[in-house]
Amino acid sequence: MIESMLQFVTSELNQFFRVKFQLNENIVELSELTQPDGTPVVGNGNRVVITLLNTEEERVRSSMQNYASGNGNSSIVFPPLYLNLYLIICAYCPGKNYAESLKFLSGVLAFFQANPVMHRTEFPNMPPDSEKVIFEMLKLNYQDMSYIWGMLGAKHLPSVGYKMRMLAVDEHQLREQRPNVSGVAPDMNTGS
Repeated sequence: MIESMLQFVTSELNQFFRVKFQLNENIVELSELTQPDGTPVVGNGNRVVITLLNTEEERVRSSMQNYASGNGNSSIVFPPLYLNLYLIICAYCPGKNYAESLKFLSGVLAFFQANPVMHRTEFPNMPPDSEKVIFEMLKLNYQDMSYIWGMLGAKHLPSVGYKMRMLAVDEHQLREQRPNVSGVAPDMNTGS
């Protein structure tokens, strides 16, 4: 589910880049930036890399109970788990292509400015377990950026962080099932 949604975003960003920059190949990829030994993962070509930094539960909606009824039964199912994904999107253009990195970073910003909310009605190829996702740019200071690049084991690249809100995980697990009450008989033993 996380993988399919991030692949979807990668695909949409690639389509946007192909049109905006008149590219013949996909340059946006979903990848880590470095291998555990510190070796860069991204090849020599110009690339935009989407990396998952963290996940967190969206508590506001996850606490609700889900009730369903049908076939003469009422069911309580585990409520969906709503996730926020924290992403960093980097423009990697090695050599003397720093200006190209900035151009691609501007393209990323333009894409999310035009698509701050992705809804199934506008994006029918969105993974089936999601109806809507919201993107918010992260406000990262120098210390945050230092921690992020240290955690990733990579050198600083032109980048932007986004919080991807409300990704739903719902396995439709049944928690409890009870027969529906079909009628209530009056209690004849009341002494009034």
